Amino acid sequence: MSKPHKELLHGTAYRYTVLFERAPEGGYVATIPVLGIATQGETLRETRAMARDAIRGLIESLAKDGEEIPIEQPAARILPPAPVGERGNLPL
Repeated sequence: MSKPHKELLHGTAYRYTVLFERAPEGGYVATIPVLGIATQGETLRETRAMARDAIRGLIESLAKDGEEIPIEQPAARILPPAPVGERGNLPL
């Protein structure tokens, strides 16, 4: 399950994809790939809160240290091949 999460910090909104998975030992694991962090909780609600706290903590730490805050690029959309026009031009 994937859910975009938006974090507002210092007047800037950051949006990250958070991947939620059931943990084999019980509970859930949340991974934020672009930030390279993960967290876990007993319930999905707790795991969401833990992910939010982990994101906020990392952003605050990076900002405090003057480091660049990673920005997630929008996912690329894969489109089916477009038909070619008479002279080899793509139709508009």
